[in-house]
Amino acid sequence: MVATVEILDGLTRLLLGFVFMNAGGLKFGLDKAALAREAGTWVDEMPPYGLRMLGALEMMAGFGVILPLIVDLPRLVVTAGAGLMVMVMAGAMVVHGRRGEVWRMVLNIVLAGMALFVLVTRPGW
Repeated sequence: MVATVEILDGLTRLLLGFVFMNAGGLKFGLDKAALAREAGTWVDEMPPYGLRMLGALEMMAGFGVILPLIVDLPRLVVTAGAGLMVMVMAGAMVVHGRRGEVWRMVLNIVLAGMALFVLVTRPGW
């Protein structure tokens, strides 16, 4: 049972890490017009510095859940990364909820749920 939870935790962390690093990299690296073509019109509601900051936070969260799988880091790094993911997804739910984008909210809920699973299985406090 414990081994199954650890395997599921590791796979969840890999998937979350890659999703967040990819999304963060797009927000951090693309200009606003290119990002709007990739991600949707919600981008128009945010200033460019806000998109860069959001991208940096998402990349940090992604690295925070993946790096401890590779390098010996404290459990608090995973907790901080997963907690940051939950907060980012909560903000995304608000943005997409105001815009009536239900299908994007469902994706945010799924990702937040996965991050909560990591928080519960890897407490670092």
